[in-house]
Amino acid sequence: MTKEEFFNLADKYAEGTASKEEISFFEEFLERMHEHQQSWNLEADEKIRLRILQKINKSIHKPQTNYKAYKGIRVGAIAASVLVLIFAGLFVYNLNKPVKPVKKLVELKVKKTERGQKSIIYLSDGTTIKLNAESELIYSSFAGQDVREVELKGEAFFDVARDTLHPFIVKTGNVKTQVLGTSFNINSYAENKDLKVTVATGKVQVSDTLNNQSVLLTPNEQASFNFESEALTKRTVDLQEYISWKDHIIYFNKVTINEAVAILEKWYGVTIQLENKAIGDCIISGKYSNDNLKNILDGIKYIKNIDYEFKSGQTIILKGKSCN
Repeated sequence: MTKEEFFNLADKYAEGTASKEEISFFEEFLERMHEHQQSWNLEADEKIRLRILQKINKSIHKPQTNYKAYKGIRVGAIAASVLVLIFAGLFVYNLNKPVKPVKKLVELKVKKTERGQKSIIYLSDGTTIKLNAESELIYSSFAGQDVREVELKGEAFFDVARDTLHPFIVKTGNVKTQVLGTSFNINSYAENKDLKVTVATGKVQVSDTLNNQSVLLTPNEQASFNFESEALTKRTVDLQEYISWKDHIIYFNKVTINEAVAILEKWYGVTIQLENKAIGDCIISGKYSNDNLKNILDGIKYIKNIDYEFKSGQTIILKGKSCN
């Protein structure tokens, strides 16, 4: 008899549904159990079930002449033992079942900025993050974690505290930026064509996790991930053009009026409309440190003869002719 056949018959024996012949065979088999047990490779719960069955058999095994009476007595005694078998098996199963490590719940924090707002965030590891307007950072205390991971929407400058045992990772969609200790800027505004990672100090690894692409950046280098083509490239850039915002400096380096408008709307929390859409392609350059919006608009007016008008509320109208 195989192990499976034995325990199937044991179930019938315990339930009182075994025939007279099966009962007789089962009890005789139990008496000679030692001859078969070694080759069965019993589990811990099966060994306990077997020992209990043998004890039950010894306690109720008495010669009977009336099969019905004999069966009634046997069923009552065995039924009383069924719960013991069940709970013993469950106890051993749970005792031997691998214990899954309990993951500590991580408390996430969210910092958002609106148009016209900027914010500085100090993390528990000593890292400082400057969050630009219309941006969002999701982070935690990093306690008990192997990596220091945050998630960014929008733009931020990171000055990461060095920790060689706990890499610092910034997730922006499918793009992952990983460092040990360095400073860099990430611009990931959804309305842009590209996500840009620009390094100020140290080394930064930028990866596209979806397409398995990766580049390593050093100071004054920039990784660019195109949202449409999903191409990841790198180049050398003028660092100040991409990080000066953190020092309250607006840096226009051959940008279109459309691009300048998007920046000014975020910085000053206004809405800027073009009376003539053609002026949106005009190219401008300029550097403005802690300037008010009127001074910047005056500068654009002087450079490109593009006039402006403040409407009610926070709306500004730009007026002028095409630059072509």
